[in-house]
Amino acid sequence: MTFRSSASGGDISRQLTRGLLRSLGTQPSDYRLRALLEALIEPREPLLAGGQCERESLGIDSLGARQLNIVQARFNDVKFNLVKETPMTLDSLSVACIGLGRMGAGIAHNIQAAGCRLTVYNRTPGKADPFVASGATLARSPAEAARAADILVTNLMDDASVLGVMMGGEGILAGMRPGAIHIGTTTISPHLSSRLLGLHRDQGSDYVAAPVAGRPDAAAAGKLYTFVAANPAAIDRCRPVLETYAAQVIVMGADPAVAASMKLLANFFAAGLLELIGQAYVFAEKRGVNLAVFNALLATALPHPGFQEYAERIRTRRFDDVGFTLDGGLKDVELILHAAAEAQTPLPYASLIRDKCLAAQARGMGQRDWSCFTEIARLDAGQG
Repeated sequence: MTFRSSASGGDISRQLTRGLLRSLGTQPSDYRLRALLEALIEPREPLLAGGQCERESLGIDSLGARQLNIVQARFNDVKFNLVKETPMTLDSLSVACIGLGRMGAGIAHNIQAAGCRLTVYNRTPGKADPFVASGATLARSPAEAARAADILVTNLMDDASVLGVMMGGEGILAGMRPGAIHIGTTTISPHLSSRLLGLHRDQGSDYVAAPVAGRPDAAAAGKLYTFVAANPAAIDRCRPVLETYAAQVIVMGADPAVAASMKLLANFFAAGLLELIGQAYVFAEKRGVNLAVFNALLATALPHPGFQEYAERIRTRRFDDVGFTLDGGLKDVELILHAAAEAQTPLPYASLIRDKCLAAQARGMGQRDWSCFTEIARLDAGQG
């Protein structure tokens, strides 16, 4: 861990550290912090590589990582206050995007179009080609992408894929700079969201939980919804980036697990409506109801364009034009059930939808649009 920056930013780092020195009191712990910060301004040797006597004189052995984390937190408080006084512009930001799938590509496109200096990384490098052709830098690893970034945005598949890019010698944490921000847009468990906050705090960077809601066309158009939770200073710093791809930035407080839970709640509500629409169409078809009349009723009851599109997909059985796969939808439903079990909250409708998703998977529908799980209602009613 070090606060030392490049030669061009060294004076700023020293000014910030001196500002923090002036904020210290007279408690014994403050004297130890003062010694640490003075060493950071005029370091004689790398702080943690010094001799035993030097480490003891600074209180390193007795304070350990906890004390260093306090230094980092106070340092970032001063830095955030300075940043708030000097608003950042998008063209001054270096942003890295990790994950360039259906949603991630739309997010990265909007960030690049807004004028940010963009670095991209994707496990399949070919997906980065359009961005590189437009001036982005291709990173060879998540760590390399993180080193280049003031703000890093991840859009991945699940908990396992997020942890996969976070950890290890080539992971995000290996390259993340103190004071940088990680925006997590993936739908993940509340537990992992809290864990990511802790991992970033331990090394002095910030985690902003910001899962997104919407289909790939909404991502490309910059019209996603995002549920955001982090410390207010971090949200303020990254808001210009959030607003490049999200039409609605909904702040949920400081707890990242709450933002993750809100996204799961939104997905649960959407899945429940899809199942209801699917069952209603089966009944209407079998009873000979004029579907034009029923479609008009649905459009009145569910005016949001997204739900109208899903209703049309279900009615016409158009599941090969994929926005979000059934495999991904099942992952989200299982996250909902796990989070509900942690809160001792039975969700029988979520259990029903999971079973419908499993039945659709068993029929080879895993890579079709996730709304195809509504086909099980048709099959149960004897409609092939």
